[in-house]
Amino acid sequence: MLLFNRSPLVTHRNSRRFPGQPMPGSTAALLMLVILVFQACNDPAPTPPAGAFSDGVFVVCEGVFGSASAQLDYLSRDGVLQSAVFAQANGGLPLGDVAQSMMADGDGYWLVVNNSATVHRLNGEDLVSEATFEDQASPRYTMPTSSGDAVLVTDLFAGQVAVSDRDGNLLRTLDANGGWTERMVRTADGRIWVADLGNNLLRMADAGATGWVDSVATGTEPEGLVVDANGRIWVLCTGGFFAPQPRLQAFDNSGTMVADFALDTLAGYPNNLELSPDGRTLYWISSQGLHRMAIDAAAPDAGAWVPSAGANWYALGCDAQTGILYVGDARDFASAGRVSRYSSGGTLIDGFDVGISPGHFCFTQ
Repeated sequence: MLLFNRSPLVTHRNSRRFPGQPMPGSTAALLMLVILVFQACNDPAPTPPAGAFSDGVFVVCEGVFGSASAQLDYLSRDGVLQSAVFAQANGGLPLGDVAQSMMADGDGYWLVVNNSATVHRLNGEDLVSEATFEDQASPRYTMPTSSGDAVLVTDLFAGQVAVSDRDGNLLRTLDANGGWTERMVRTADGRIWVADLGNNLLRMADAGATGWVDSVATGTEPEGLVVDANGRIWVLCTGGFFAPQPRLQAFDNSGTMVADFALDTLAGYPNNLELSPDGRTLYWISSQGLHRMAIDAAAPDAGAWVPSAGANWYALGCDAQTGILYVGDARDFASAGRVSRYSSGGTLIDGFDVGISPGHFCFTQ
């Protein structure tokens, strides 16, 4: 990137010239300045070096809806923030409108831009977009199959889950009966479990994502999914907006419900279910703050474990290497957001200003 001194051109006060006489060298200097500025405006942003994103977390920032101001930031584990890394890696290409999620997959990443109806396949070394998938109306989340030769993409409006190859070519769709499909997890046997928020179902696809195996009923609006240390699938249900009754439920690998907890209705719209590195502690956020529960607890604690203290907490991630919790504060959804890091004991470590509306975290592999 070229840097310029923004101070105005200055001439000596005692210099003299006759009317109409050009100042010596001024025309050439002005022409050179114009050329340099033109080149600076047209040169692509420098591509990050290979391996620049090997030990940290990507912060997926939605931007302002309808403004194409989405942004991908990167925070190293030692606390160095890089802003707009997708644009830097792709010649200044804007990310698009409402960046939704990001998922690691082998030697790369899947990056979903919801309102631009685009899914990027990124090179894991330098974040260059190697392929795009544009066959879903409003894509939400991705999950690769265990073989790594296909990826599932959920959708807000399409009423189906799309299955693509690694080059972005649509292979098939799995009908979701008009439902809004949301987050996914993959169990040890390779099956992929999908939260069907629109139909209040937990759907199971076979390991090759060739079709549905089964589905089971959940609470209202299943949003979050994790698989614990015992192989149970935990489902966080928001409860909806009308007469909400949020729930936290667990299912064994056959789809049988083995736990069902009603959550505090005062903790409005619980979401972003996460899991500790050992798979034994659940975390989520709500309007009250950050919550946690051991997987073998008799019931969730009342109230928030870490109160949000007026912050607009919008995203949660747990680093599987360190156990550190990352919380995204959307603030007013129109200006810079904030990412705060908390220890596994709930102590605030530090914080960083990031792009607008940080809504998802993706940790490096």
